[in-house]
Formats: sequence, structure tokens, C-alpha cells
Amino acid sequence: MRKRQNIILLLFMFLLIPINTFANSDISLFIDGNYVKSDVAPIIENGRTLVPVRIISENLGYKVSWNARKETVEIDGNNIKINMPINSKSAKVNNKKVKLDVPAKIIQNRTFVPVRFIGENLGTTVDWDDSARTVIVGSGYQKSTNNFEKATVKRVIDGDTIIVNLNGNDERLRMILVDTPETVHPKKPVQCFGKEASDYTKEQLSNKTVYLQKDVSDRDRYNRLLRYVWLDRPFSNEPTDAEIKKSMYNAILVKEGYGKISTFPPDIKYVELFRELDRNAREKNKGLWACDEYKENKNVNNISKTTSTSKDKKTPANTSTVQNGKIKGNKNSKIYHVPGGASYDKLSEKNTIYFNSEKDAINAGYRKSKN
Repeated sequence: MRKRQNIILLLFMFLLIPINTFANSDISLFIDGNYVKSDVAPIIENGRTLVPVRIISENLGYKVSWNARKETVEIDGNNIKINMPINSKSAKVNNKKVKLDVPAKIIQNRTFVPVRFIGENLGTTVDWDDSARTVIVGSGYQKSTNNFEKATVKRVIDGDTIIVNLNGNDERLRMILVDTPETVHPKKPVQCFGKEASDYTKEQLSNKTVYLQKDVSDRDRYNRLLRYVWLDRPFSNEPTDAEIKKSMYNAILVKEGYGKISTFPPDIKYVELFRELDRNAREKNKGLWACDEYKENKNVNNISKTTSTSKDKKTPANTSTVQNGKIKGNKNSKIYHVPGGASYDKLSEKNTIYFNSEKDAINAGYRKSKN
């Protein structure tokens, strides 16, 4: 009888535990010009964000110590001293008592404190970017102005094909501008470095939050989403080369030799950078480029042209990979020029992309010059 009473009491106590406290690994922390990584996720409680005290205080130039006898975290520096007892709704700032909406807590062997209270009492500002799910402490942050779609990776099919949950629906997604060696093709054997590419994508993307960017096409002939997959959300729809190399997974696959460039116009927004990444990987014998079957084509200029035996079995135009075409496209204006045109010889080589025909240029999303 007593055992049953104890069980009931334990269940009752469990029901009394607040359920409005939870970790949120989707939240980023930006402090004075830099994103800051923590080994534990921020905590949201009663609409307030709590972060590990050491990571925010030391990044702002303050010293953090722990008073075990008083169970109090102490922050000191720049003529400011803060004492925050654990589980207390009051703290002291330079010996002046201040009320807290949410007390400091010890969670996962880390001391968490309300970020807004700490930031503002250490003489800096605290803001929140809802679109990017980012806590902003201090200066140097620019709010995101892109329309990337947030999704969760549910399953990895192979190196360049994944299943994502987007707006509550599971979708098969094919990554743009990259082709990894085959591992699951019903009519082809597993290709050299295919398993490594597939395993790498599983390790990097499984169950992760990603951000999807569309180029021109929405889907391919197999009804798969066509997207660039981002590990972190860029600030704008026109990310820098540095952002692409660091955070776009399609580009990372090419850069590290897990895949090679593959072009299907009109989805070639970043083709010039991908060509550079592809060339660098080949020259360094990275990944698949160490395989004999790829070495044969290692020095072919048109490495990105996909044949009819590729995964998608499409016939791509001989567009941006052809350097001796007679049609000139302006990469900035998306206008193409034909020989004899008024601006044909004025176009700088830096901004020029070549096409074999006007049809190729149009298929790549370019329009004809009026002069």
C-alpha cells in the first residue's frame, strides 16, 4: 500500500514540474560582430531566453566566477559587478538589488542567465531577429532580408538527394549544381567514392535544420524539389562567395570532392563559383578525383556538362561551360549579345559568359540585347 502511495506521490510531483522550459538548438547567438557557438543550446522560459553565462560575459570582456558557498554566479569588469544567486528572482548590480523575470539556473552542469538582463546591465544592447531566430547582443548585426525556406532533413537518400519536411510535408529534394557518385541507382553499380559521399551527407544533414534557396526551376521531371541547401541562413538573397563556401552544402560537396559540378540551365545562379571549386578539388585530387574513373576526365574543360547517362537523364545545353561560343552574355544584367551588335565588343571579359547559340542563352535565363 505504501509503495503505491509513493508512486502516486512521484507522479503528482512530476505533473507539477513546469513544462514551459525547453532547450532550443534552433536559436543562434550573435555577440559584437560574430556568431558564437555554445556546447549547450539556449533555454527559453516564460518567453525569456537564457544562455550560458560564461559564453556571453567573456565574449563581452567580463570575468565570470562561481561562489559555491553562496551558490551565486559573479560577473566582474569595467567597474560593474553583478551577483546572481541561483533560482532567485533578484540579483545585485553594484550592490543594488534588481528584480528578475526569470532567475539564473543550473542546467546540464551549466549556469544559465537571462540574456537581456546580462546584456543591458553590462552596458550593451540586446535584440531579436525572429526571421533568423537569432539573439543579437551588441553591434555589427544586419538583419536577414532573404526569403529562404526553413526545413528539416528527415532522411538522406544519397550524397545529393534528401527527404526534407517543408511546411509539414515530406519532399524529395535534389541539390542544384552538384552530382555525387551513384549509390542507389537501380540500373547502375555503386560508383567510386559514392558511399563516402552518401555517408558524409548523412553525417552532416541527418535530422538537421536547413534553409532552402530556389534558383529558377521549382521541380525536376521526377517532381523533386530543386534547391540550394544551406546549413546557416545567409543575410540576403545575394550571399557572398565566402558565405557560399562556408554554409551552402551543395558547394561544400563540390569543394571537398564529394561531388562534381553538374549544370542544368536555367538553374546556374552560382555556376562560376562552382566551376572554381570543382577545378580546385580536381587539382588537389580531393575525394572522387582520386578515383581512376574520374581521373580520365580530370583535364576536360567542360567537366560540368552532364551526359544522358546522368542521374536526371536530361540533355543540358552547352551553355556556361563552353568558352569558345560566339554568343556573349552579361552575367550582371542577364542580357546576351550577338556578333555585330553595338555592345558586343564592349562587354568586359570579367562579366562575360559564352553560349553556342541564342537558344542556349535563352534557356539559361538571358534575354537578347536591343542593340
